Amino acid sequence: MIAPESQSCDIGAFVETVRKKQRESGKALCGCFKLSPETIKAIKDASRIVFEIAPSNGLTCESMTTLMMRFEELCRRQEIAMPASARIDVLRYLVSELIANHTALGGNPNKLIAVTLYRGAVGPRIVAGFPMFSETPGILRHATEKNPSDPEKFLRNVNGTIDALAAQNSNGQGEFSCFSDTPWVFKHAAVHNLSDPERFLRGLKQTIDTLKENSKNTDDEFSCFSDTPGIFKYAAVHHLSNPQRFLRDVKKTMNYLIEESKKPGSEFASLANMPGMFRAAAIGHPSNPEAFLRKVLKERVCLRLMQSPEEIVAEEDSAPIAIEA
Repeated sequence: MIAPESQSCDIGAFVETVRKKQRESGKALCGCFKLSPETIKAIKDASRIVFEIAPSNGLTCESMTTLMMRFEELCRRQEIAMPASARIDVLRYLVSELIANHTALGGNPNKLIAVTLYRGAVGPRIVAGFPMFSETPGILRHATEKNPSDPEKFLRNVNGTIDALAAQNSNGQGEFSCFSDTPWVFKHAAVHNLSDPERFLRGLKQTIDTLKENSKNTDDEFSCFSDTPGIFKYAAVHHLSNPQRFLRDVKKTMNYLIEESKKPGSEFASLANMPGMFRAAAIGHPSNPEAFLRKVLKERVCLRLMQSPEEIVAEEDSAPIAIEA
């Protein structure tokens, strides 16, 4: 087996040697571990020591044990000896890299163990190198979790695909121009369906068209939304896994709010002739639609305090405004 020249070898250089050998092998670090019971015990002992003496930034002792076990399994497969005297220092080095990744990317640190083993403290570099994803850090985490051996290559491919889809479907042109006003749909397609984003988009478009067409039938369960077809696109793109369930929930909430508004003394009685408000509450504030409606009422009161009597009368005589979903 290959071993460091001395126990005082540079820890960083040793770790990078192991990583280089792993990359050159072209193999993924998966499958069963075959560490000896003695090695596992030594790793657990080292983890307890490092956990007590080094900043953990929320990492558990178990996480450190998993990190080191996977690294030593990587060493075993590449036939690189781990000096017992260097184990604690190697683990501290790896923990510092994992902390750097977690600080930069957030999320569950355990899901960043693989990318730390493959690429080291790559998190800060990814954040700096892909500012276009700064508002969607989940994409960066997805890249490191699903493509730990080369998350940057994955992100470059994703960004290129997003740009291509946006360019091909701009100005009302292109098969998927209906999504040009919701460009994050292209982002979702590229991130989660990089090999064939067009197939995903066709399926999404078909779902929207089917929901719209079916709603024209008065017997359809979603016919109540036929006059606001925008809700079908909203349901499909915001609730990809089950838009029908979302629509059923919206319908149920709307019906409840409408019935409540009709009851004597209801706090929402003044909105009874404005079903668009109930729709907006159910769609945009499903966890607490009542709070949204109370805010609407409060803002209407504030507005009225600034209006003249003539403006209030004109408002009462005007047709209610329905909010398009």
